[in-house]
Amino acid sequence: MTQPTSHDFGPQGARAGLLLFSLGYVCGFGFVTVMVFRDLGMSGSDALLALAQQALLLALYLAGGYFILLYMVFGAYRFRFLDSSFRVFTWRGWRVFTWAQIRRADLNTYKSNVELALVAGPRQVISLPLTSFRRSASLLAFVRARVAVPIAATTAQLALITDD
Repeated sequence: MTQPTSHDFGPQGARAGLLLFSLGYVCGFGFVTVMVFRDLGMSGSDALLALAQQALLLALYLAGGYFILLYMVFGAYRFRFLDSSFRVFTWRGWRVFTWAQIRRADLNTYKSNVELALVAGPRQVISLPLTSFRRSASLLAFVRARVAVPIAATTAQLALITDD
């Protein structure tokens, strides 16, 4: 059985995002976390409580870093586009959606970012960050050719989408 061909639209900005993450989150928040971690361990009255606080602090630090990396830095790497469906990596694993499941599609702009909101159900909205891809105009044309509903967009929003 042959595998369906996957289309690649070239994610962009991962190196710069990883550098900013390393400087801001790892160095900045990492230093603060280490200092609080040290202070929590200095209370000698109840060592078990101090260890529990340290473990919770470390878990929160790692979870925050995971979500920042998953959604902000590597956002474009979370999507795999196929001819009949697309896959999205969420915090619970890979989810597969067919193009026929899409009931509504809208373009949203936030400052200079353009995102395509694909609505597959009442509580299933897939946010596709178009500006995270090098070939965002090609990606929009690819999606437009496969969804059965029109994509609601203004001319100003469409002007922001280009292939790099």
